[in-house]
Amino acid sequence: MTAMTKNDILSKTKFLIEAVRLGSLGKAGEYFDLSAPQISREISQLENDLKTKLLIRNPTGVRPTSKGGIFISKMMPLIQNLEQIEASIRQSTSHEAVLAVPLALGAEIIP
Repeated sequence: MTAMTKNDILSKTKFLIEAVRLGSLGKAGEYFDLSAPQISREISQLENDLKTKLLIRNPTGVRPTSKGGIFISKMMPLIQNLEQIEASIRQSTSHEAVLAVPLALGAEIIP
């Protein structure tokens, strides 16, 4: 067993959440621009590392196990908070400006 990083857990959890939300590994794959087998492998690795089955896979789609539902309900607020933090950081202004001018002109503009 390999130790997962926090980023691995978050990305694999996002795959799990979307698969459950969309009801399909294939649709989750389309959402993330990955194949259904890739999504399934990532979720399987998460299940192996957590030592519990999180997803019921069948020919008509996927649904969470009871533990999978609990896991998703506990992780959703964390993921939403992280996404909000990332968005707010991207949108914030730093109040720093970079002025690029030719060296000769720069001496005249900025004493």
